Amino acid sequence: MQRAFLRIHTDPEGSTDAARREAEHAISVFEVLGDELELARAWQLAAHVEAFDRGWATAETMLERALVHARRAGDAREEARILRWLASSALWGPVPVEEGIRRCEEILERTHGNSLVQANCHIRLAGLEAMRGRFSEARARVEQARAILAEFGLMYFLAHSRDVAALVETLAGNPAGAEAELRTSYEELQEMGEKTFLAENAAQLAQALYAQGKYDEAEWFVQISEGASSGRPQKAYWGPARAKLLARRGDATAADALARESVAIWAERDDLLWHGYAQMDVAEVLQLAGRAEEAVSVVEQAVELFERKGIVPAAESARSLLAELKSA
Repeated sequence: MQRAFLRIHTDPEGSTDAARREAEHAISVFEVLGDELELARAWQLAAHVEAFDRGWATAETMLERALVHARRAGDAREEARILRWLASSALWGPVPVEEGIRRCEEILERTHGNSLVQANCHIRLAGLEAMRGRFSEARARVEQARAILAEFGLMYFLAHSRDVAALVETLAGNPAGAEAELRTSYEELQEMGEKTFLAENAAQLAQALYAQGKYDEAEWFVQISEGASSGRPQKAYWGPARAKLLARRGDATAADALARESVAIWAERDDLLWHGYAQMDVAEVLQLAGRAEEAVSVVEQAVELFERKGIVPAAESARSLLAELKSA
């Protein structure tokens, strides 16, 4: 099963289907054997695949099952690993921001002495605080997490924490700050040979560059993202940035098709943040094509997605654009 985890991150094309089959087989075998620890690991693998391919709600249910088995096995290390994933689900999944904060704070209380879980909770809380517009608190959480990770030399996790630091800056309206975080993370992930998160990182970096008008460099990182992982789940990340670049080059038909395909992929998942942002990207493609009146309903859907999660800055920005579109 550890090889399956590794394949997802270093060779993502087709690896999730194989990992899903491996997890299902392991669960059936270890249920017969009554091996609680291996059941905990098998359910974690199943949750990992689900979160990567489909969404967090079902993955969270799987993690809760894994947690039960880890506790029955009396394995504190395995329990801590699962709690890290549950904290991640609180940020990226459909759980409303306030409830996500409550869950992360509860995990913090239960895991005194486990530095990695504590750091992970702080970084997830940073993202959640930014979602409700509390940027000072969010940046303080980022620094708390980084101090812990740096102290213990946990460089892999430090690299992965930068995507949340970038999210904080994005929500704060600081794309240059997001770019700085994502560039550093990109270099670190590239050095590690990580491909799955590298693809996401490069796509988010492209968006930060695009927001600053650095279109040529944004195109370069879109190509890197697609090259790192061209599968359908990852297309949801790089597709919106490429669609906007196509629209700026006058290829309105291709831009519209790609932007809407990206939204369709997100609609199959339950990540409300990126689904909402993809809707906003469709709206921009429509505006660039001179079809601003069609963008109204698209932005209204984005507002609904942001509000469902409780992402205050993104919802406010979308409502502001909506007012402009309606008054034009």
